[in-house]
Amino acid sequence: MSQEYKIIDTTSSLDSFFFDQLHLLNQKQTGPLDTSLIYYSAQVLTEFTPSTQAFETTEEGKIQEKILGEKYLRASQLSKAGQKRTYKEIGDTCLFFCGLFSEAFNKKLIDGSYYFSLGKSSYNKLNTLLPNFIQGKNFFLHLSDSFESLVYLLNIFASNLQSVSKDQQEWPLLILGSKNQLKAG
Repeated sequence: MSQEYKIIDTTSSLDSFFFDQLHLLNQKQTGPLDTSLIYYSAQVLTEFTPSTQAFETTEEGKIQEKILGEKYLRASQLSKAGQKRTYKEIGDTCLFFCGLFSEAFNKKLIDGSYYFSLGKSSYNKLNTLLPNFIQGKNFFLHLSDSFESLVYLLNIFASNLQSVSKDQQEWPLLILGSKNQLKAG
């Protein structure tokens, strides 16, 4: 049996979809966040769309969770480029998991506050290496300072996605087409 797919939006990328959704939620907040933070968060969501981004492969070829604390401790021994890459990876991974999967920390030995602090600290360190990222100075410091608000916004986003899927009898299957186009089945 073949399945036809209807294109939801042929011109919009996942970046645009995530940005639009986060921007709408942000505008409903009593203290909306800066648009550059919403844009960056949308890019993080897009980056983590392939689930392989959330994990790493060992030398033996096994897939495992990223060991972020160890990476954080070793980052200072890396070159400046390696530090930038590592602190960004840690911050982005923490933002993604704290924002979208905070309930998963209830089943872990280490609770969410650890990853929350690790994410904030990584962005803070990244700011010393990239103080002029995106618009203006101290973007990653601003991101670090706004980490809690961003996580809250992403929690609402995730909750909205879950409630939509529970409310509908048949939730459309979302697939990723060419050039990151969103399609539904």
